[in-house]
Amino acid sequence: MPPAPTYEFRTLQQGDIDDLIALSGQLALKPGSDSTSFLVSNFTRAEYQRFLSHKDVTCLGAFESDTGALAGFLIAYGCAYASTLGPDTSEAVIVSAVGQECRFKVIKQVGIHIDHHGKGLGRALYEAFFRSTSASYVFAAIVEQPVENAGSKKFHAALGFAPVLQSSPANTHYESQIINTIWLRQLRPPVPLPSGPDTLSQEILAQHLEHARLLYMHEDQLNWVKLGTLLTLMFAILTASWFLLASPVSWTTAGASIILSGLGLISLLAIRSKMRSGAAFLASHKTALRLTEAMLAARYSPLLSPIWHVPLKSQSVEWLTRLPTISLAIWAMASIVLIGRLFLTPLAVPDIPFLP
Repeated sequence: MPPAPTYEFRTLQQGDIDDLIALSGQLALKPGSDSTSFLVSNFTRAEYQRFLSHKDVTCLGAFESDTGALAGFLIAYGCAYASTLGPDTSEAVIVSAVGQECRFKVIKQVGIHIDHHGKGLGRALYEAFFRSTSASYVFAAIVEQPVENAGSKKFHAALGFAPVLQSSPANTHYESQIINTIWLRQLRPPVPLPSGPDTLSQEILAQHLEHARLLYMHEDQLNWVKLGTLLTLMFAILTASWFLLASPVSWTTAGASIILSGLGLISLLAIRSKMRSGAAFLASHKTALRLTEAMLAARYSPLLSPIWHVPLKSQSVEWLTRLPTISLAIWAMASIVLIGRLFLTPLAVPDIPFLP
């Protein structure tokens, strides 16, 4: 039986980029990928060069001791690099949740050559990274769709990670939608809370859960008020359009039809924009709430699952996101009928008394 391979761990340099790209290409995420393997994003050479040159990015490589071949790699970065990425990313969700002052690292990619699967190299890479970082929290975004990545989830759970957030980043590398579950491992003890009786921690956790419950009740109440405003506006403009359709076609009704169509469109677009911005604001607040609860639960109640307490959406969010679009579609059809009627019916010439 051949001896188990040994590895040397060191920081990857620009000279290692060809080996890095070759290995990542073998593990690229694509439809039909093996869900039990480590999967990585299809980054370009320029993106890997940026990783290797950025001071806030850790690029750790595992090399075979006897051959020097690259057997695996791990790429992670902190808040400074994460803050440079776009708003529609998993990193933006994390930054929004923990703030830019929190010391954390995000594990972006882990690649293990297929010949080294099952030999403990993945765990060894993570442990080498844990020893080298000063971060208190380490996050890992695990792909849920288009592949399940069951092996990666099992691996991270065995290393002490737990799912705390979910994101759907905009990714130009894939045609299909990507859904990530963000997992968290706390490396170092957090800053202790003010001293007090032993029940203080449980009281804080109970207050936090009550805050979550009140937030969702408040959001539902706001959503129903917004939806009520939308329905009232729709009733008003549809009633006005019905009145104009029942009136004889004239210059007055023609002008009123055009003005009503424009005002209805502008008003509905403004309401939809307001609803979306409000939903995005509360979603960001809830993301921070879920992460804070996860940290409190990990600190005081390890058996408590935060996902059960702070859901992703309140009951009225589906109506809030769909009804404005439906209203715009209805009003677009009503506007077409109103304005189309002007072209199909000749305008009545108004009576002017002083003309012969």
